[in-house]
Amino acid sequence: MTAEIEKCFGHYEIAPLTHLIYAFFWGDFCDWYVEASKGKLRGDEALRDNCLAIQDLVIRQVLQLANPVIPHITEELWKGLGYDASVAYIQNTKLTSAADLEAALSADTSAAARVVSLQELITQARALKSQYNLANKRDVAVLYAAEGDAIKVIADNASLVQTLAGIVLTAVDGAQPDGLPAAVTPLGTLYLDLSSSIDVEAEKARLSKELGKLNQLVAAGEGKLKNSKFVDSAPAKIVEGARKQLAETTEKRDETKRILASL
Repeated sequence: MTAEIEKCFGHYEIAPLTHLIYAFFWGDFCDWYVEASKGKLRGDEALRDNCLAIQDLVIRQVLQLANPVIPHITEELWKGLGYDASVAYIQNTKLTSAADLEAALSADTSAAARVVSLQELITQARALKSQYNLANKRDVAVLYAAEGDAIKVIADNASLVQTLAGIVLTAVDGAQPDGLPAAVTPLGTLYLDLSSSIDVEAEKARLSKELGKLNQLVAAGEGKLKNSKFVDSAPAKIVEGARKQLAETTEKRDETKRILASL
């Protein structure tokens, strides 16, 4: 991230600079690293200290990178977080360059690759839950089928995956299940066990009602676009908007039909 920010400063590109800082801090750092490290803060003292040191380094670096854009805010945070004990004002600090960070910190590329795979696994599990209105449930039963090294990666990080995805993860015992909603990830396939998560009959009734409404909307949209008087006389933007709305409604209708069929 620091290297990308340095490029933005060099080319006076402020808009992407702020986007990069925001995306990194709230996405990579807060949503992933901080959440993933919460459990480690209650465990081994050396591991806890390492996590806190990483968080301290990241926050300090982000404040320095953001200072030229939001100086008053970063100055307040610099003092509020106690960094002024070493340097009174953030504007007087020297930013650690990307090259210096790379030289000082030894990156484990294999560990980084595992993290990316775990992030994709968690993201897919969340998406699978969301499709069936289970996003807020924290104990959704999910089965997984993995092979080779992926089995150990999932097993070693099962607690983390379950916490961040809000699921109860269980390895598939025997043949892979048929008829369950599934998602393919770099570490294997996830299967959502709906029988233990929702009232299947009630969900079928809800989706059938929703499907009926969507079918009506699709029919209405198709009828409008088949009307030559509307297509020829309405402004081009209105016609294009109607086409876009029909496409979105049709996609939602087809997705609802697919979910209903999987129940």
